[in-house]
Formats: sequence, structure tokens, C-alpha cells
Amino acid sequence: MTKNKSRLVFLPLGGSGEIGMNMNLFGYGAANQESWIMVDCGVTFGDSTTPGVELIFPNYDFIKQRRKQLLAIVLTHAHEDHIGAIAHVWPDLMVPMYATPFTVRMMQDKFNERGINVEGFLHTIPLKSKLTIGDFGIEFVSITHSIPEPNGLYITTPAGKIYHTGDWKFDANPVLGDATDFKRIAEIAKLGVDACICDSTNALDAGVSGSESDILQPMIDAINSCDGRVAITTFASNVARMKTLIMAATAAGRKYVLLGRSVERIYEHGRQMGYFGGVPDPIDIESCPDIPAHQLVCICTGSQGEQRAALGRIARDNHPFFKMHAGDTVIFSSKAIPGNEKAISLIYNQLAHKNVNILTSKMLDIHVSGHPCADELASLYQQLQPTSAIPVHGEQRHMVAHAQIALDNGAKNAIIPQNGDMIEITPDGVAYVDKIKAGRVYVDGYICEDSVTGSSSNRNRLGYSGYASIVAVIDDRGGLLSDFVVQSFGIPDEKLLYPLIDNPIVSELKNAYYTFDVADYNDDEKLGRSIKQAYRKIINNKWGKKPITDVKIVRLGASGITAIPKPSGAAKKRRRRKSNSGGNPQGHAGSNAGA
Repeated sequence: MTKNKSRLVFLPLGGSGEIGMNMNLFGYGAANQESWIMVDCGVTFGDSTTPGVELIFPNYDFIKQRRKQLLAIVLTHAHEDHIGAIAHVWPDLMVPMYATPFTVRMMQDKFNERGINVEGFLHTIPLKSKLTIGDFGIEFVSITHSIPEPNGLYITTPAGKIYHTGDWKFDANPVLGDATDFKRIAEIAKLGVDACICDSTNALDAGVSGSESDILQPMIDAINSCDGRVAITTFASNVARMKTLIMAATAAGRKYVLLGRSVERIYEHGRQMGYFGGVPDPIDIESCPDIPAHQLVCICTGSQGEQRAALGRIARDNHPFFKMHAGDTVIFSSKAIPGNEKAISLIYNQLAHKNVNILTSKMLDIHVSGHPCADELASLYQQLQPTSAIPVHGEQRHMVAHAQIALDNGAKNAIIPQNGDMIEITPDGVAYVDKIKAGRVYVDGYICEDSVTGSSSNRNRLGYSGYASIVAVIDDRGGLLSDFVVQSFGIPDEKLLYPLIDNPIVSELKNAYYTFDVADYNDDEKLGRSIKQAYRKIINNKWGKKPITDVKIVRLGASGITAIPKPSGAAKKRRRRKSNSGGNPQGHAGSNAGA
């Protein structure tokens, strides 16, 4: 490329090589001088591998360092993996945000919860809007998905044209919203698409995802087959599914209640915007105990096994208003997100202990995906005829399958990105041009920190091998003035490691102490490191693990204080100890060493 010639680049910070945490950058301009727009700003959720961490989002240092070059943030729809990080990220960027009405409502909730005023920055735009932001033309294209107002984006610059699908599927008969705007997609194809950046979630699944309207009758039949109470769980943000479940409960002659903060909040937003017209309102939760079991349906959160969600509380029998008993039924109108299988299995077993029946989408046709399967991907490429395909929003195996579908259906090139890959897009093809730092940020309580350098990264180590704190009180010549004080957490009791010996670890540590190099006794840092290494070796020899260890060195003057005797034979073991070493120079009081 000619120096200083403007180019169009795509840079995923999250959502490529993984499902969730979508954050994409599009840049236009001379190399290293581009103006940028961000498309989506999502999260994924913590699991057993990230103890104490509830939310995770992409490291955005690259664009934070270039905030003056960032023109706007554009949001495709309101799912958490597309907007969940916005209130954490935006205060560092302070740029305009653009989204359609339902998405704006969901974003405003997030800013309100954190007390962030975005007046004048958060812009509500109508469906099918066209924006000009710097050199970027951005058109919102109506599509179908599992939430109101999903949008594809047709992004144009002087250097190239992109169709960014967002999350989508083909549904000719959606329960909510309009069907995919095939007419506009055909017109965009004629205008030209240099690259299609597209959802890969279900690329390995043959056929089509199916219509939301197809599951209404199977859901009615499922509820009618149940004798007692019925709880139905699904993704809280799937407003169309929520309406389907309400219609099914009503058709089965039952009242319904909503349980779970997110499902209640999303229902209220949907109701205010007219998405629940024609269906009855839910009953108050306090009235549940008064409704006969065979007349009640609970629509609740917890489809992915979240223990703190409504279904998790029901399964543990600690929900104050909704109880389930033997013969009642829980219906999972969802599928497991990869990685959540173990948590969902735990919920299954908790329910099974109560003799509650379980129905799943593997047993009945009570769930359809919001993402395209292989035949839908093939159809899109046949319609758009892009020069190049860039699969995103999927694990590596999904993106590889997606790339092949694209090549089989008209795309001339395909490139599979990982987070941090900068890709230049031209009318002739696509190519990697740079690699930038990509990583994760953990939301740990009230703070956000890097997943690698932050304190939360130590929790897995703590969980695996425990922690020990050691205090050594010594005189100015390195003599021990008392036994080591050792406090440990998550390490087996000494009686398990040394069943027949009293206070063995301190004794072994004392023996090791008097074998250190003579120079160590003058240097608190070296001395602390030697004590740490000795302790970890002692524990590893008996347990097979090396705990995280901190050492505190406390030096006291020798006047009037007698050091405790060296263990028998210790003087002979002391390596490289000079015969005339009489003592060590004065040390420094209160120093720290260790790890």
C-alpha cells in the first residue's frame, strides 16, 4: 500500500474465536492515523475458573489510547454480549453512542445503575436509519434475532464497503418485530459488499434455525402434559420467547408469574414499548401460594444454571414465594451455552432430588436458536455475494466451518480473525496488516482490572495450592529470636502431613534457616526469598504442591535478647560460612520479602 494512502481496517477486540464479549473496531484513514468507530461493547460471564469475577469484557487499551480518533460507538442490539460492558468502557471514551429505541432503554438502565450521566451522548435512532459519522456511512438494516430491534450494519467508506451482520437468523414469521429486510439486502448486494463480517454461532449445525412461531403449539402441549406447577426458564433477553411462553400458559388455562430481576425488567421495557399487546399481565409474586398448582406457570431466569438466579433459588428450595414439589415440572426452553453444561447439570440434580420433572429442548421442540444455521449462512452469501468473508462470533471450529460455507457460496476469499488481528479490507480481498494486544478485563466487585496482572488472577492459584504467611523475628546478626510464626490457609493440617511429629514444619524451617549462605543474613530481600523457597520445598515434599507464600522479616537489636539456639548440627550444614564470621552487619527493621 502506498504510504499515507487511506485504508479500511477491521479490528476485533472481543468475540472472535469465542462466543460472547463482542467488541469490534472499524478504522479508516492513513496507517496509524485512522479514525475509528466501535461496533458493540459486550461482556461474557465469569465461571468456576474466575472465582469472584462476575463479568468479563475485552481489553480496550488500544482504543482508549486513541480516544481522540474514536468517532462513535454503534450498538447493533441489546444482548449482554453486545452492550453489557458499555457503562464500564464509555467513561474512558466519552464519545457519542447510537442505538435503536429498545437497545437505548437497556443501555440507559446500565448507566443509571452506575450513576453515569450520558445526556447528550446517547442517541436514539429509528429503525432503518442512515448515519454519516466522519468518513463512515452507516445504515441500520432490519433483521430477525431473539430480541427486539436487531440490526445489521452496512458500513461504507471511500476505501471499501462492509456488511456487518450482528446476530441474526432468517425467520419469515417472527413473533415480534419485522421479518428480515430481504429487499434491502438485495439492494445492498447491487451496491457492492467487499467483506461480510458475520455471525458463526451455529455454522456447524445443518439446516435452518427455525421460526419462533413454530414452538408455540409444542409449548402448549408441554404445559398441558403437566399436572402440578410449571416453571419455564429461558434467556431473559429473549422477548419473543417470553411472549410465546405467556401465550402458551394462557392457552393452557394457567396464570403466570415472572421471577428474576432481569426477566421482570425486560418485560417492563417490552410492555412499555408495546411488545406484549394482546396478552394478560402477570400476577403478583406474593399471590403464588394462593394459586392452585395446576393453574400456575412461572417464567424465570436461570436457564444457564446460575445459582443466584430465580430457578437456582427454586431448586435449592429457598425462594420465599414459589416452591416446587414432587410431581411439579421445570421446562428448559433454551440450550446450553458452551461452558455452562456443568452448572446446568447441577440444577438438574437439585431438581431431581426434589422429584421434580424436567423437560428440555432435546426432548421436545420447545426452543429455536436466534443464530443462523448452515443453510441460512449459505443463503446469505448467495444473496450478498461479498468478495470476502470474515467469520466472527464463534469459536475456532465454528469460524472454520463458516469460512468454508462462504467459499462454497460465492465468496472469493475468507480470513479467520482472532482478537487483536487487524485486517485490511479492499475490493480485491482481505489481509492481515497488524497484531495488537488483546486481552480481558475482569469486573471484580466494584473495580475493573486486567485479567493477567490483576489480583483476581491469583485466585485460581490460591484455590489450587493455598497460601502461607511467615514471620521471622531475628537479631542484627541473623540469629532467630523466636520460632517462625506460620499461618496457612487452604493447606492440609500438619497432622496429615506429619502424623507422628509435633510442630514439624517450624522445626524443618529452622533447620533450613541455618544452612543459608552467609550473605543472606545481611539482606532482608534475599533472606525472605530463601525462607520462602525453603518453606515451599518442605510443603511440596509432603503434599506435592507449592503454596503462595509471603515472608515478613522483623529485625530487633541484640542487646538484652538472646537468640534461640541453632538446631543440633546446623553449624556443620551452613554452606560457605566463614570461620571468622562472628556476626552479620546491622540489618533494617521491619522489611518485607516474599511473594
